[in-house]
Amino acid sequence: MLGALCGRYRVATKALLLDQKRIAGLGNLLVDELLWRAGASPQRPCNDLSASMVVKIATELPAMLDELFERGGSN
Repeated sequence: MLGALCGRYRVATKALLLDQKRIAGLGNLLVDELLWRAGASPQRPCNDLSASMVVKIATELPAMLDELFERGGSN
């Protein structure tokens, strides 16, 4: 799903991930952390991401959310 979404839009990756109409529930801190963990530039156009980078982001997201849930949040 993320790959198909990214392939359609030439907006910055961070902007797309923050767009609540496209992916609901991700805030600024979560998206920053996600892109940092994946090693992706927030300014890079989403449709320029390699397939492997999209997979890395998509794989890192649930792992990061699980870790935050276990810690009780991002505090």
